[in-house]
Amino acid sequence: AAAIGNFDGVHIGHQSVFNQAARLAREKNGSSIALTFDPHPIKLLDPEKSPRFLTKLSTKAKRIGECGIDLLVIEPFTWKIADLTAEAFVETILVHKLKTRIIIVGSGFSFGQGRKGNVQTLQKLGKKFGFSVEMIKPIQFGGKPVSSTRIRKLVEEGDLENANKFLGKNYCISGVVVKGKQRGNKIGFPTANIENGDLLTPATGVYACNVQVEGETLNGVVNIGNNPTFNRNELIIEAHIFDFNKQLYGQEIEIGFVRRIRSEKEFPSTNALTSQIQKDIQTAKSILTEI
Repeated sequence: AAAIGNFDGVHIGHQSVFNQAARLAREKNGSSIALTFDPHPIKLLDPEKSPRFLTKLSTKAKRIGECGIDLLVIEPFTWKIADLTAEAFVETILVHKLKTRIIIVGSGFSFGQGRKGNVQTLQKLGKKFGFSVEMIKPIQFGGKPVSSTRIRKLVEEGDLENANKFLGKNYCISGVVVKGKQRGNKIGFPTANIENGDLLTPATGVYACNVQVEGETLNGVVNIGNNPTFNRNELIIEAHIFDFNKQLYGQEIEIGFVRRIRSEKEFPSTNALTSQIQKDIQTAKSILTEI
């Protein structure tokens, strides 16, 4: 039983596809497979329109495994794959390579050269090649379907509370801790600064967060911004971890965004900034106690 898609974010809609694939495989005493592509097809086909994504490949693999899928197949997306007709794609990859008997996809699934194949195409080819097709209807939230595009917009707007509902867990970014300007240390709030890489960065502002450090989940507050109080114009991601004073330089940490506390703003003095940081920490602690 094969679930097919790009699965950026592995959101609750994707999870319903995986759950169905795992269930059907168990019923047939078979194996469940998730087939995805790397890089994401849009990066090859139309790189100028490629968005920043919600999950890196290793995170996607981990979350798909958590949904009960037995095997993840990552097909390198090349021009050779892109130029396959819908029928050639099905015959070459789904029938001969994966020996698929049941295919599970979302309603908006498209495939093959020029994305000309859709669910109806898949169903017709299923009759020819001897597999069945299950289409999972999109999960609705607020009258609209949950989608990776919708989640990206929420993250860009800083609405992590709703983005997290659609993802089924906190939105996360990860990176290696790098040396900053040490201003946090000087005002009594040491921070771990990371470079995000290719993932989508939430809107500037201050957020309550969880931080994964050496396999441990710790609470904290993270600032994303340009540090206008100190006249900086480069985007900084800096997390202050509560009751934590170890050096983390060179280590990879993961920041999970829980809720936005406030937008970024400039303060008239370091004292005013320090006072606001203390308030942010108390607000973050209250938020993190609620969940």
